[in-house]
Amino acid sequence: MAIKITFDKLNSSLQVGDKVYSIAATNIVDDNVNTSSSNFYNLIGIISNIIYSSNSIVIDTPANTPASNDYVFFAKNKSINESSLKGYYAKIELSHQSNSSTMKKVELFSIGSEIAVSSK
Repeated sequence: MAIKITFDKLNSSLQVGDKVYSIAATNIVDDNVNTSSSNFYNLIGIISNIIYSSNSIVIDTPANTPASNDYVFFAKNKSINESSLKGYYAKIELSHQSNSSTMKKVELFSIGSEIAVSSK
């Protein structure tokens, strides 16, 4: 049985496939989460649909159902949402915009990258 959770506003980075969790309101005191409990957060499920017109998400097979005052948050799938470049090819262009009418030399101290091959 699917559940639909409606929010005041949806986070812009929310995607289908993200995991949704909740923390019971009783575990939050003065904006701090009581982590002494072994089960201070619960997996609700994986987002199957996002309804932007009503600021809602749909979870097809929920593991838990949050209460109305629970804090709800989401986590990205790390295997899909990496922060590195993927593939075999990257092209970059560096430029410098000077405020003066004469070109002045600038020094580039360092350039770095992190690359992961995505089609192995």
